[in-house]
Parts: sequence; structure tokens; C-alpha cells
Amino acid sequence: MDRDDTQYRLAIELDTQPDPEPELYPSKSEAVAAIDTLCAERGWIASAVYDERRGSIRSGDDDYVGSWSIELDVPDFLTVLGIDDITTHDFRAAWERSAADETIRIPVGYLRDGDELLPTIDYLSIDYGTHADGRNVAVTGRTGSGKSYLLREMALALAAKYGPEQLALVFVDGYGGATFRGLDQLPHTAAWCAMGAYDPHEVYRVLSWLHSEVSRRDAHISHHQCIDHAEYRRLVARGPVTSSPLPRIVVFLDELFEPAERYPGIAAMIVSLMIRGPRYGVHVVWGSQHLTSSAAGGVIDHCEARYSLTVNSPEHSWDMLGVDDAATMIPGPLHGKALRRFGDGDVTQLVALPSQARVGGPLMSVTADAALLDRITALADTRVLPHPSQSLSRPITLADIPHYPRLDLVEGGAKFLLGLLDVPEDGTQLPWVVDLENKWNLAISGSGGILPTLMATSAVSGPDAPAFVILDFGGGTLAGVADAPNVAHYLRGTVDSDHADVRSSLHRRSQASLAAVKSLVERRENGQGSDPYNRVIVAIAGIGEFLSGATETEREDLLATCHRGPAVGVHVAAIGTTERFFELDDLIRARRVESVEARYGYGRELRVDPATGEPDVDGRRARIVHATRRVIEPDRSDRGVPVYGEVRVSVREVTDEIGRYCTERVPALTDVVVGGTL
Repeated sequence: MDRDDTQYRLAIELDTQPDPEPELYPSKSEAVAAIDTLCAERGWIASAVYDERRGSIRSGDDDYVGSWSIELDVPDFLTVLGIDDITTHDFRAAWERSAADETIRIPVGYLRDGDELLPTIDYLSIDYGTHADGRNVAVTGRTGSGKSYLLREMALALAAKYGPEQLALVFVDGYGGATFRGLDQLPHTAAWCAMGAYDPHEVYRVLSWLHSEVSRRDAHISHHQCIDHAEYRRLVARGPVTSSPLPRIVVFLDELFEPAERYPGIAAMIVSLMIRGPRYGVHVVWGSQHLTSSAAGGVIDHCEARYSLTVNSPEHSWDMLGVDDAATMIPGPLHGKALRRFGDGDVTQLVALPSQARVGGPLMSVTADAALLDRITALADTRVLPHPSQSLSRPITLADIPHYPRLDLVEGGAKFLLGLLDVPEDGTQLPWVVDLENKWNLAISGSGGILPTLMATSAVSGPDAPAFVILDFGGGTLAGVADAPNVAHYLRGTVDSDHADVRSSLHRRSQASLAAVKSLVERRENGQGSDPYNRVIVAIAGIGEFLSGATETEREDLLATCHRGPAVGVHVAAIGTTERFFELDDLIRARRVESVEARYGYGRELRVDPATGEPDVDGRRARIVHATRRVIEPDRSDRGVPVYGEVRVSVREVTDEIGRYCTERVPALTDVVVGGTL
């Protein structure tokens, strides 16, 4: 709201009578004239201090009588947004009124002259056309300057003025999530992520989706023979197009300066988004403590609208504004002082809107931004774009898999669910299914915890489920699942004793186990009788430990199974560290190998490299599903971001899940192949 009816509040407080309500005057000179008139009538003298904004009133004998003050009557944060009463404001009606706006236009602050507040509201307009203040926005300011408050204020102002059908918001915080805390609940929010521990993947996910969205909009808008988002919106407004109006997207990126410098791919994606996005209604608001002309891939060159709060050096101010004033601003009585420049225009002084002011009365008061956020988040039914897929840092269980079990995916015992595969360009995650018809063997690096998942999800096939032969060289960590009904054989392949007889006995049992598996393969190849198994998965946990002590015979039997087994339904799942897999050439060099690399501990985040030549799958991240139906809760919260520790799934949870579908125990391998004790 522009205030042409500027008002000044005059308060005169006298010792001899109760303080009256302040009176409003259209100018400061008229307020001063009112003081002079009062003093002339009563024979008093008004003295001025503090830059003629307040002073004392004394009698002719110089006795103190009272005081006066003149302050600019400026509207508060909510009033500037057109909200008279936050409890009753009709946001839907306000959104409807702004639906036809040609540009995004929001109030940002008040103009000022040094420390003197001026009565004019300063606005920012964002659009692709030349009539706007800029296509993208940059906001800089050192710690404590108020940069985070300004970014948050901009986001809430956008959400208050424009509905989800007109505007979507994306938030990426490179520091930890505090700046945009709670804004993920806005119905406008299409994506929200906080980058932790300098892991860039969550940022890549959001940027990948945005780039895909820009390409999708390009094709859609071109299909309707429009040159840009603005022309397409006008076409929709006229009525011939009944498809989505494609809401504008404003992307808030805060504290990505260091990640963009460390990971050039992030900077390149951001710059590309700033160049291509505005034509199709996607705009970026960049926030960082400083921004130089050569940093972050040249982000600053694509931000026509620039705001700088106090920065640490004149160079940082020059790069943003062409003057060094942002490095010499003294906070004074006004918090959130800033300078702004639109394109080649003049540098303008302003101060951010007071979004942290209290509202609601003395007994139950909240900040204005909190009250605004609470009201808008209650309108969740207005969401247009789907809520973003879950962060990869959140562990998933079977309770998170829609319509599990997916019998259409796992029938016949050839397919089983491993987890969820990330598809960031579509903003979704899809079932990650391993198909043994098309894979020879499995190489699993870094996460022995995946085996209980394989055992549980493959059991869904019931009588057609694969049987497991487990050689546990991982310190006995899988001993708990040895009694599961789909385990045909379990061998603990590590011992605590260095006694020669003990280790010799272990090698004999290990060699006998591999010989039994090899014999099963040969029997199936030669058609010699039948066995009670469907498919067989030979899982070797701790492949490095096995290879360190394996005899030549053990190696030969294992490699024979790797090479010949898949053709007759016997598959090897080798679990261990990546560097030892080169010793299993037949396993790794096989054309169809599912290679799973657990990168960040506890099996929570994976990189998949199937080596099948399928570019739409290669290199994707995924999450292993934990073999339990309970929901995993975060251990704690760090600046509003949930933090998960190691997920521990009990043996009973795994065996109970297997028992849902495996109602009968598979025969022991020794009874089927050897007829004796392994």
C-alpha cells in the first residue's frame, strides 16, 4: 500500500493531567505548529533535542512542565501487506484480487534518509520483462545485519499476496535450515531443503527438479505458440487454454556461496537457472554474506535487483552496488538498514519492514511473521504443486512404501524391492526393484544391513521366494537372521580364536558350504534330479575378510558359482568394501551386475550403478527400505532440521516380516545336496 496520506504522531505529556491520545498531523511542520500554539496560549517554552523529534516543555520560570515527541506514523508489517486484522483476514479473497497482476510486486521496506525514517514504502517487482525491477534478486549482509529476516520477510510477503495457483516457493538453505524454518508448511512450497555437513546432493536434487521444470514449461509454452510465461498467462486469462496456468516459482537460495565455490556443478546449475528460468516464470532470490563479481560462477551478473545490508568490506559493497556505503553503515536506532540498486539506477536507502514486531496484545503476543505463517499454513487445501519428495536423510521402512507388498513387482521370486529410487527431475521417488531375471549377481558395498531387507522383501513371493545361503564373515552380525524360515544354510565365517585347529575347522566348513552351492549349480545344469528351492541367493557378508583367508579351492568354487549360477537361478550377493571387489573379476565384470554403494553410513543413502547402459538409472541415489513396519522418528532436531541416527531393526522385526509370507521353513542345504553336516 502506498501512503499518500502521510501522518505524524504528536504526543504531549504534561505532569498536571493524564497523557492524552497522540494526535495525527499531515506534516511535521504542522505538528510543530501545534506545540507552538499550545505553549503560546499557556506561556510555556518548548525546547527541542534529539534532532527536533522530541523535547521538554518548561514554564516561564524554567520549571519542568512536560514533554513532547513527534514520530512518523508508519504502518506495521501486516498493515503494509493489507492485513488489518490477522485473525480475520481473508487470504483467499486477497489472492483472487492479485491473480491478474502482470508482475510479482511486494513491499520490502521503508525509505530512509540516514537514521530518519521516511513515509514511503519501498517495493520490489520481479518479472521477465524490462518493466520490472529485476529478473532475479541478490541480497547480501554479514552476520547480524538482518539478511535472514529480510529473506524470510520477502517469502512471507509473497505468500500473503499471491495464492498457490499464482506462485510457488522453493527454499534451499546451505547453512542448516534456520532461515526458512517452518516455511516448508506453506501451501505454496514446492521444495524445501537444508544442506548439512557439506553434502551437496539435496541441493542437486532441488536444482535438478527446477531445471526439469523449466524444460517442461519451455515445451508446454511453445506448444501453445507463446514466447514466454507472461504471454502464456494472458492466453490462459482469455480462456482458450484449460490446462494449468503454471504458477510462477520464486527460488530462495541462502548461504550457498561456499557450497557453490566448493562444488562448481552447483554454481553452474544456479547460473543456468537464472538465465533460462525467468522467461518461463522461474526467478531466483540469492542470499549470502557477500557476493563478488567472480564468485559462485558469476551469479551476481544475473541479479538486476540487488539489496545489501551491512557487509564487512568496501569491496563487497562495490561489487554489489558500485559504492562502498554498505560497508560503512552504522546500525543506529534502525535495525535492518539496507541499500538497494535496480539495474543501473541510483542507490537507495531503506530499512526492512519490522516483521519481528509483536502482535496480539500484551498477554498473548507473537511476532507478526509467526502469526502470518500460522494463518497461511492453515490453508493447506490450496496447494497446487505436489509437496516435494522426502529428504534422502530420512530413513524409510516398509510403512513408507505405498501399497506394500507390490505383488505385481515381486511375483515369481525373480524381483524384489530394495528401497526407493530418487528421481529428482520429476520431484518424486520410485520403487527400486532388483530383477534377478536380468541381473547375474549383486555387489553391495558398505552396508551389510541390506541383507535383512533382501530377505524380507523377497519373501513376499511366498512359495516362489528365493532361499538364502548366508556366509557371515562380517563378525557374526547376521547371526540373528540365521533361523529365519527362508534361510537354507548359515555359516559364521569368523572366529575370535587364533588356534590353528579352530581356524582349520572354519575353512573346512566354509569350503564345504561353497562346494555344496557349486554342487547345486551342477545338479541344475545337468538336470540331475530336482531340489525344493526356487532361486537361491548366496550372501557373503564381509567379502574382504573372506578373500583374505580363502583357499584356492574356495575361490574357485565361488567364482564358478558367480559365472555359472545365474543361468540356473543361483546368484551371489557379495557384501563388503569396494576395494576388494576387483578380486572377483567374474562377479564385477559380468555384464549384468547390480552394484550398490552405501556412501553415508547405516544404509540410508545409496548410489546405484547397474552398469546396464541405461542412462536414466545410472548414478541415481536411493534409500534402502528397512525391514520393519514401524516409522523411524528423528533422534533430534538441529535448527529445525530432523537428525536421524543409526537405525537398528531387531531380529524379531525381520523374522516376523519374513514369517508373514514364508509359512514353511525351506529345507536345509545340507539335507538337499550333501546329506551330511556342513
